[in-house]
Amino acid sequence: MVQDEQPRPLVYYRKRIRLTQFQVARLLGWKNTKGLGLIESGVVLPTLTTALKLGSIYRVPIEFLFQKRYEMFRNDIRAKEAALVPAGQQALSLDFGDGRYV
Repeated sequence: MVQDEQPRPLVYYRKRIRLTQFQVARLLGWKNTKGLGLIESGVVLPTLTTALKLGSIYRVPIEFLFQKRYEMFRNDIRAKEAALVPAGQQALSLDFGDGRYV
């Protein structure tokens, strides 16, 4: 059971496009709203397939839907990357050409 995730972004994006839980469940190919309710409440995390489908339905990257978890993973990975870089060398930095660096 996972309860540390903030479920509100899922509800926010669903309501932003004016869909009910039932409508989203149907778009996911589900017969009822129980699973979606558990995901929205933060009780469970969706499978990767379901997360990708939700991103498509809500028209946002899945990082937006699970922002706190994404930031936790990103920060952990960046810390591990920094530990891998020999002293005196710079860590890997990606330039996307639009002012964003990762």
